[in-house]
Amino acid sequence: MSFSPAQLAQAREKLTSARILAARKVSPYLAHALYSIVFTPAPIATMGITRKYACGYGVEFVLAESVPTLAIVLLHEIAHPLRRHFARWEALGKPDFQAWNRAADREINDDLDALIRAYNSQATDRAKHLAWPVSCTPCMPEGINMPAGLLAEQYLAGEPKPEQEQEQEQEQEQGSEQEQEQEQGSEQEQEQGSEQGKGSNPATMGDQGCGSGVGGDPAAWEQAIDSQLDRTDRDCDAIVEKTAQDTKKWIASKGCGSGVGGWNRWADQVLGPVKTRWQDRLRKIVSNRVAKIGRKKAVYTRPSRLQSAVGYSAGSPLLSGRRSHVPQILVAIDTSGSVGEKEIGVAMSHIAAILKATRGAEITVCSCDTAIQGWISGIRAWKQAIKAVKGGGGTLFRPVFDRAASEHIDLIVYITDGHAADLASLVAPDCSVVWVLAGYHAGKSPTGWGDCVISD
Repeated sequence: MSFSPAQLAQAREKLTSARILAARKVSPYLAHALYSIVFTPAPIATMGITRKYACGYGVEFVLAESVPTLAIVLLHEIAHPLRRHFARWEALGKPDFQAWNRAADREINDDLDALIRAYNSQATDRAKHLAWPVSCTPCMPEGINMPAGLLAEQYLAGEPKPEQEQEQEQEQEQGSEQEQEQEQGSEQEQEQGSEQGKGSNPATMGDQGCGSGVGGDPAAWEQAIDSQLDRTDRDCDAIVEKTAQDTKKWIASKGCGSGVGGWNRWADQVLGPVKTRWQDRLRKIVSNRVAKIGRKKAVYTRPSRLQSAVGYSAGSPLLSGRRSHVPQILVAIDTSGSVGEKEIGVAMSHIAAILKATRGAEITVCSCDTAIQGWISGIRAWKQAIKAVKGGGGTLFRPVFDRAASEHIDLIVYITDGHAADLASLVAPDCSVVWVLAGYHAGKSPTGWGDCVISD
């Protein structure tokens, strides 16, 4: 079917409006991916998307649907390449494409359905309500009696088997009359499940295909538009990563509302766990402890600067003065035989990080194996701490804690591999403790109390 230039322009204008609606009001966290889409007319019934974010559309379909409906279809299509459905299809050994397409649709559509309900509940103008296309029925998890919130791989496993596979199973499993009756009953259940999966309208979105962004071999129109796009695989990866970052920022500021749960899980998988440098974590912990220790305290041995305002005569209230406490920090280095030169070098980098986080505090560095071997106060640079590094025997932690109690230490930063002979009898001191584990260690606090930082 051929279309006039006016019809093509109208279809293009509706898609542009649908993209703006989706990016600005419906799903702002997907805006980067939505604006990366390149539209092109294609010989397809509805819409489809390539692996390089080229979106083909049937002009007749676009002209027949409303802008809010097209916004939903765009959000549906963009989800396929963002969630890497084509790569996951290949990883599964390239199963039946239509079955996989329906499974991938179910993974997306449960979130979209919740999003539609949440958006429409706040929209006062019914003409602007989001809706599914009237020309085809969306594949939903309840269509195959499965819960929402699962992955496409799980929906594929629950997909009713095609009729051809059912016939093959009948031929292979022909036997007794009782077995045949069981097979026939199973066939009826599968046929009923298949009808439920397709919905009341036999033309489902999954059956029509959503392009190579879901899987399968690219069609001719896809190959033509992708070859014209100057977009590499790395560019597509960058779209995914940027969209995942935007999604996490959106959830952090707005919360994980309806229809965003699946995207939150997807963003976590794309970005992976957030890694913090041990230097930053150590600096943060130490600086927080020092800030609490160094708070000004009320004292009556020092007059308040505001005392003159209330007077010094008999009967005048006595205002307390404020005095800052200089935090006393002890950096203890385990210099037993199990700690080598590499660990000692790491300890010096720890001290450098601590000095940056504790300006204004009094820093003392000591080394200890079975006894304290070196003790230097007033450390201002990590090079001064090298003179305190002595030892090479066994490992005991108690000498450090006993000396710290007598010196009125406020914070102990113990750099060690976590192995000592007196761990079982060690009691938590009155001051704060930060364990910095270096070398071969168990990966957790050796005592069960105190903060713990694991260096790389």
